[in-house]
Amino acid sequence: MDRQQRETATAPPNRTLCLLTLIAAFAYTVLLGWTRNPLGRSSTLSWIGYDYPTAFVIWGILTASAFFINLLALYRRSGCRGRVGMACLHAAPFAAFPVVLINDWGWEQYVHLMATVLFVLLNGGALILFFVYHARRGRRYGCTAFAAAAVLIASVTAHAAVRQNGLTELVPICSGLILLFLANFTGIYPAAEPPAPPRWRRNVKYKTAATLAFALGMLGADDFYLGRPTRACGHLMTTYAGVWLFICRYTGIGHLNDLQGETAWLLLAAGLSALAGSLAWAIADGIRLRSRHAACLSPKAP
Repeated sequence: MDRQQRETATAPPNRTLCLLTLIAAFAYTVLLGWTRNPLGRSSTLSWIGYDYPTAFVIWGILTASAFFINLLALYRRSGCRGRVGMACLHAAPFAAFPVVLINDWGWEQYVHLMATVLFVLLNGGALILFFVYHARRGRRYGCTAFAAAAVLIASVTAHAAVRQNGLTELVPICSGLILLFLANFTGIYPAAEPPAPPRWRRNVKYKTAATLAFALGMLGADDFYLGRPTRACGHLMTTYAGVWLFICRYTGIGHLNDLQGETAWLLLAAGLSALAGSLAWAIADGIRLRSRHAACLSPKAP
């Protein structure tokens, strides 16, 4: 892996993009949550999403993107290398799909609830673990970790007890977005010194990576092998999204079930397009890695 690729793999996401997604997700969450009285019945985000599935899908995309991009920026900017926290922030976006697409009564309700809890706990865990990781840098980090954990536990407990209350959903999501803003865009939690670049393997087995790209590239196997988890998760997410869109006509969206006609065709087309793009990505990676393997075998010019 050359120098430019190493710098790209460890560079934080664009700050403007982070800020835009953060503000958009916070504003949309508040506006969607206050579509109905948060204290009344049928006021949870899930119930509103059942009646307005398209708006709920938009909310899921914005919120999952805001948490992922800003958490990734936070970890990279500070040089945080906590493996559990990194695993949580990379896994959280995958839980967003069943949250917004499986939202109906019957067995769907239980799947939706489990996915919602998983989505909140993964994002909350990644955020809390960041402050735990840096607790030695000052008391404010430890206090923030404790406060964030208390809010998360209280919200999940209250939601399980009260159920029909939108505030128990809005509080942890909005407080998490606010905390990300404070951590990424204010001086309350100053960034650490630039971390030392990771030690990349000099003798990368490009032949093995190319084989993985052709065989399991749609799952991001070659990027996982090369030590690029963010890129690997992006490739896996493309395939994952394609599968969800492909089967969405059968699972339904909110109160829209047994989709037929143009709506069903558009979902099938979107799913097939995402899967085709993921396949093309894998083939391109395999060809590129095989070329690098051939270049490594060729004799160097004097």
